[in-house]
Amino acid sequence: MTRVLLIEDNPADARLVRHLLDGESLFEVRWAKSLAEGLQNLESQPCDLVLADLHLPDCDGITIVECLTQAYPEVPIVVLTGQLQDGLAEEAIQKGAEDYQEKDKLNDHCLSRSLRYAVQRHQLNHQIRQTCASLEQSNRQLKDAQMKLVQQEKLATVGQLSAGIAHEINNPLSYLKSNLKTLQNYFQRLNEFCALLPLQDCPELKEAARRLKIALVMEDCPDVLTESQDGVTRIEDICQNLKLFTYQGIQERVAADINACLKSTVRVAWNALKYQAKIEYDLAELPPLLCSPQKLNQVFMNLLLNSVHAIEEKYGQAGQKVAEPQGRIGIQTREQNGQIVIAIEDNGNGISDEVLPHIFDPFYTTKAAGVGTGLGLSVSSDIVRKHQGHIDVRTSPQGTVFTLTFPLAEPVLN
Repeated sequence: MTRVLLIEDNPADARLVRHLLDGESLFEVRWAKSLAEGLQNLESQPCDLVLADLHLPDCDGITIVECLTQAYPEVPIVVLTGQLQDGLAEEAIQKGAEDYQEKDKLNDHCLSRSLRYAVQRHQLNHQIRQTCASLEQSNRQLKDAQMKLVQQEKLATVGQLSAGIAHEINNPLSYLKSNLKTLQNYFQRLNEFCALLPLQDCPELKEAARRLKIALVMEDCPDVLTESQDGVTRIEDICQNLKLFTYQGIQERVAADINACLKSTVRVAWNALKYQAKIEYDLAELPPLLCSPQKLNQVFMNLLLNSVHAIEEKYGQAGQKVAEPQGRIGIQTREQNGQIVIAIEDNGNGISDEVLPHIFDPFYTTKAAGVGTGLGLSVSSDIVRKHQGHIDVRTSPQGTVFTLTFPLAEPVLN
């Protein structure tokens, strides 16, 4: 049985409508004399359809339809009008009514059919909207899946290129590294030899040493050689990071002290951290974790640098020496339920709702062009997964917490 709420201020018209519908035995009719009373009735009792007069004591015309559709969009509306004036009924349909009936032409058959069709149309329209929304969501999911496949293909291509580049660089780099060590040894010998030259007894040698600035050369050469060796070491590190893209698994695992790994990573990243954030440790005593420490250090580094960038965006202290940085990065470890849990928390600007679903997507970045590759968190997530671990993120405008969880294997004997 269809539950109908009749909103009509004229008792005679209300009796007529109830009489016409009672004869069908298909409708249960409730009566309200004003829009306010009708809205109260809808709030207290469910209803399948509203049959409303367009001229009520507390509201008039199209406003009645607008109020009803805004308050209860899921309930279909059929309007009653005494006479058609200036397209009022048609405008009511445009505003959301399903149909209209003229009071002076009412009969049981037409009114019953109008109400039944109104309910059916409204239900069909609702189903269509739901189907469209579902199709749109499926379409978005398919596009996201397609984009991820493209990104994964790009990542695989980058991995292959990286392996080749690293190999091509490593070969000449090994010669350069070896020759620099040899050159440093040669310089030490030359330095010792020059110190024995009798410059005071030989004016020509003394003049040549002055003209060629030999004293400056001898003083500057050790620094030049040291800087060159540092440059070679940095290139080696870059090649090692390039190899990360071809990382397919954990070939060699060792028992590692996770607390020591975290502290080591902080020391390596200290130049980027020291003016941005105060590091706060809360490290529990942990058993050794069977893992690849180098890979986990890469994860820790990526998370720490992300925290630094978030703090920079919030407080704007990039590169500035300050007595007490406003940023804070908390590093916590604990053992829980046979797992090692690591939390890295910052008080940066957080991650927006639009960005959050994509932070682990390859090549997704919110940084300016040339600043970030969008691979840090994607690679980190892959490393954690290959350690049978899990990475989780909680964020708010007050900051972000990344939580890493790794299962403990059988106890490792020292």
